[in-house]
Amino acid sequence: MLAAYRRLLTLRRTLPPLQRGSFRWIARTGDVLAYARDSDGESVVVAINFSGRPAEVAIAAADAVAGAASVRGKEAALRTIYSTVSGRNDGGPAGAIRPSGRLRLAGHEAVLLVRESPVSA
Repeated sequence: MLAAYRRLLTLRRTLPPLQRGSFRWIARTGDVLAYARDSDGESVVVAINFSGRPAEVAIAAADAVAGAASVRGKEAALRTIYSTVSGRNDGGPAGAIRPSGRLRLAGHEAVLLVRESPVSA
């Protein structure tokens, strides 16, 4: 538990959206909350499943993924930077996001996703 707190504190210190970013809700449905923090073109999405059962939440492209950042038709991607589920903290793509734009969360899972700007060619 101490390691989780330390990791979250480090993320807060190093990510401007978590320090001073604007706040906007993405979803408040049943046992799942999802919101974004935005600052200077950077976005962090936080999604929390308060239930012990797996759940999905819509992460609309216009809300959190692509609509806010695209270059020459290339969309931004979300990368997992923190999860309470072992194996998702690898910094890789947010693989739990389905093609439909729905984020799958395990029971009692919380995730932080960072929006990465697309690489221009």
